[in-house]
Amino acid sequence: MHYSCLEMGEWDTGSAEVRTATMASEEVALTQDPVREKITDLEARIQELERLLKEKDAFIQAQSASETTPQDSIPEIAESISASANGTENRTSVQQPIDKLTAVQNAISANKAHQQALQARSTLLKAELARADKLFAQVDRGVDEDVDELSVDVPEDWAIFVAPGGSAVRPLLSKKQICLEDSPFLEDAARYKRYVSLTTPHTFNSKERTALAAALRSENMRLYAFELATSGVSDPLEEVRKQPTHFTNHNMKVLIGIALPIRSV
Repeated sequence: MHYSCLEMGEWDTGSAEVRTATMASEEVALTQDPVREKITDLEARIQELERLLKEKDAFIQAQSASETTPQDSIPEIAESISASANGTENRTSVQQPIDKLTAVQNAISANKAHQQALQARSTLLKAELARADKLFAQVDRGVDEDVDELSVDVPEDWAIFVAPGGSAVRPLLSKKQICLEDSPFLEDAARYKRYVSLTTPHTFNSKERTALAAALRSENMRLYAFELATSGVSDPLEEVRKQPTHFTNHNMKVLIGIALPIRSV
């Protein structure tokens, strides 16, 4: 009986130790579950941060290529960022993509406003071009119909405008009236006429060329006779007549070439 009691006591002691070990293991399990949840949560946050960093790099690249990126691709970038933001479960980590999405939406709004301004400017320029084309068409039609033959020489780069019902502009005084003896502009008109005559080039004709050559030949003979007279020759004119023709024509072509192109008389 004592043995049984001892056995039962030993059994009771063992069962108590077993219960104690079981409770301890349950407590360890209970303490390990929150730690695992925290570790899992930290790993999820790390993955979320890595994803956000990748999105940040992609957003920076999209901004750097915004000048060459078509406008149609910007909504796609915004949709991708919005989808990635809506798919996250951690609210604290979603704030950064929302700021990026707001920046993209602001950029899209600014681009739309700029496009509207450009469209308005383009419409205004098209209207101005249409008006200019209409005016040019009227000018061309007027030249073709009303100004076929002009009484005066008009340079090619001039434009002729014909106003329906208009008349040509006429000066108050004609050239004849300005050059009259009792005209107050007579002195100025004479000065202008002299200036034009002195500055207008005139081409030599064949008769004038012959007269100029004879004058140069006579001048050469005179100079040669003067040199002979100063050297002591008794009859310098006779000596000049004995010289061949090419001697008196020396340097005559050069002088004629210098004097012939332009004259002021």
